[in-house]
Amino acid sequence: MNACKNLLHTKRDELRKLWIEGVEHRTVMKTLEQVENIRLVQDKLRAYMSRKHYLHATEALSNAVSVLNGELANVDGLRELKSELNVKKQKLHSAITDELHTQVYSNASQIVTVSSFERGGSFRKMPRDPSPGKMPSRSEIKKGHCRTGSSM
Repeated sequence: MNACKNLLHTKRDELRKLWIEGVEHRTVMKTLEQVENIRLVQDKLRAYMSRKHYLHATEALSNAVSVLNGELANVDGLRELKSELNVKKQKLHSAITDELHTQVYSNASQIVTVSSFERGGSFRKMPRDPSPGKMPSRSEIKKGHCRTGSSM
């Protein structure tokens, strides 16, 4: 009976050791998958930036930097990649700022120029409004279907 107990106890110790090794292997695999995903972020960034998908690029870059600063902060081999991603983060920031500048200032000035040409018309040749007390709507004025003043 004691021999059986000793064999079971020995098996239990071996099983515990194998379980601990399995947990360690899963942790290493998770870390390697994170490193691989972070390595692929640079390719994703290039693709997103070429299509001007700034939101997706920002999300991918932010997630990668947060993982590098969090769970993988103690991995010395990723310091160079971390610095490269920080440089790309600054480039992305300047690209977004430039794009916003272009959209706000360049496109807005084109809209103002076009709308100033549209408002150059005159309201003198409009037909009479059948109801003198009614205020014309803006669309009626633009179309020329009413007159701003009433005549009796």
